[in-house]
Amino acid sequence: VPYRLLPDWTTGKGQGYLGDKSVNWEVTPEDQITGFEAELVVQGIGTNGATTRLSLFRWLGPKNGYGVTYFQGSYSITMPDWTAGQDQRINTVVTLEAFNDRSKLCNQTYWTRQGTSAQFFASPSNITFCLDAIPAQPTYPEAVVLAWLKDQNPEFALTPDAQAELLLVVPNPPEQIVSLDYPGTATVTGTGNTTKSTMTVESTIVQAGVQRVVKWQLREVMAAEGGGTTRWRIELAE
Repeated sequence: VPYRLLPDWTTGKGQGYLGDKSVNWEVTPEDQITGFEAELVVQGIGTNGATTRLSLFRWLGPKNGYGVTYFQGSYSITMPDWTAGQDQRINTVVTLEAFNDRSKLCNQTYWTRQGTSAQFFASPSNITFCLDAIPAQPTYPEAVVLAWLKDQNPEFALTPDAQAELLLVVPNPPEQIVSLDYPGTATVTGTGNTTKSTMTVESTIVQAGVQRVVKWQLREVMAAEGGGTTRWRIELAE
């Protein structure tokens, strides 16, 4: 008996689309030794060419039809422990939800399967760069703060003394970066050669299991390579 999968607009459904542009699918076979049931794995491909939707279907019987576990990541979805065509079950799913902001930041969540069930538990979401790698020269203040939080590179501090002070406020990279807020406009003081542009970024981070707010002040400076290029560097944190 055929059962309708997604998309399905009938009453009570509403899980969403299988894919925005196209789909790839395969069946993960039943494993009688581990008790893992067969699953239909459907990867939905987004307009950026990456997997942005993932649906895992299980047969629940003639009465209930199919059950589905559904993931959405507007930037991408990856399955680090799974390779297509290898009859492997998916145990871990990583979703990246894009903020659609100027610095290409994403909210990253790890989902871990509970035993052989269709349930996945989510880790606390963490702000990261959508491309994962830290940019060599972040353009905007909030990206500079995120880059520093990730590996505490002294290049992103205004001076060596500023780096030492920053390490007193945030001694180690945080376990979680909950939020990054910024006004979007710089404060300009002085005139002529004394003009100074500054901006404040406010972050919420988790360290040693404790959530706290850290405010960062950044100053715009001329880049070492010259040519009129400027960089934002962290002056202090509190």
